[in-house]
Amino acid sequence: MDPYPTMPINFFAGRKYVNNKNEEIAFDYGSKISFIGLFFTGSWCPPCEKFAEELVEVYNEANSKERIMEIIQVSNEKNEKEFSEGIANKPWIFVQYNDQFIDFLVHEYKVNYLPVFLVLTKDRNIISDTGRRDFIENGVKVHEKWLRTFKAQKEREREMANLHS
Repeated sequence: MDPYPTMPINFFAGRKYVNNKNEEIAFDYGSKISFIGLFFTGSWCPPCEKFAEELVEVYNEANSKERIMEIIQVSNEKNEKEFSEGIANKPWIFVQYNDQFIDFLVHEYKVNYLPVFLVLTKDRNIISDTGRRDFIENGVKVHEKWLRTFKAQKEREREMANLHS
C-alpha cells in the first residue's frame, strides 16, 4: 500500500522535521515561500559537504529581504550520530533520521547519486532538477533564476485556467 497516495498541495507542510539542533519542528511555509529546495546529501560525501557550504550562501541571500525559500535536507547517513553532526551549522530544516519519508522522496525523485538539489513549487512542480548546476552557472544569486521560473510557471497556470473558464 502506498503510504503517500494522493499528494495534497501542503505535502511538505504538516510533517515533522528537525532543526539543526535535532529538535522536532513543524514546517509551515505560509504564503511568502515561493519555492522549496530538496537537498539529497550525506555528511560522508565530500562533494555534498562542499555544496552544502555554498548552499548556505544561496539560502541566506534568497531570504535576506523576506523568506521566499526553504530547503529540506534529505540525509543519507549511516547512524544518528553522523546525522546530528551533518545537520549542524545549516540554517534549513531536515527530514528526521531514519524517517520512511526519506525512502519515499528518493524513490519519487529518482535520486541515484549525491548530491542532488531539486527546486520545487509548494505544490511539487519542479522548477529545476539541476539545482547544483544552476548554482555553478549563476552563483549565489541563483535564487533569482528560480524565482523567474516560478513566476513564469504561475503565469502559464493562470493562462490555462482562463482558457478553461
